[in-house]
Amino acid sequence: MFHKAVEWQNEHYDFYRSSGGVISISVCDAAEDTHDCHVATLAAAINAKDTSTVSRKVANVVPVEIDEETFHGSYFDYKRQLLLYNGTVDVGRGRSLTNPFYKDIGSCLGGSSHLPDLWTFGEFAYAFCQPAYGLKMKPLKIHEAYLAITSEIAPRTQCRILSWQKEEILNADPWLEAGQHWWGVFVFSVYNKNTGQVFGIAASDTD
Repeated sequence: MFHKAVEWQNEHYDFYRSSGGVISISVCDAAEDTHDCHVATLAAAINAKDTSTVSRKVANVVPVEIDEETFHGSYFDYKRQLLLYNGTVDVGRGRSLTNPFYKDIGSCLGGSSHLPDLWTFGEFAYAFCQPAYGLKMKPLKIHEAYLAITSEIAPRTQCRILSWQKEEILNADPWLEAGQHWWGVFVFSVYNKNTGQVFGIAASDTD
């Protein structure tokens, strides 16, 4: 069966991308929760101009099914459903906050954060909110955008998530290679049981 995947059209995602977000998201509507559909949709997120070549290479990678908490990772308090800054934030006047929630930061003048280990199965929240050059969004807006986007892609208890974060995925496209040197490489596919959509998610960034 032919699976047509296109870049996701969503106002929250568009705003996120225009604000410096580096995550690429594609979608296949009226999809099936099959390996071929996950491969095709992820390939479109990695390289929309050459999906056939990328699909053949992605198909050689065996993904790992992960739970929702692993998908969100260490920058998200899954029980409270709150985006977390995993590190220390300078908020001015000699004050700093350690591991604050994004909604409580107000403004951020700088800080240091903990980078996930390369090839960890998950950490989508880190990839979302910590691109190499930062997001041109206030912390509360980052939090709101994150919840809006993830609720549509991966609604709680209503999705199946595959992580493709293995070194073999680097063979799929040169774009992915940059992140292995510092920031990370993040590749997922998600089946939304509510809408019957498959989402492909890919991110790679460096300074």
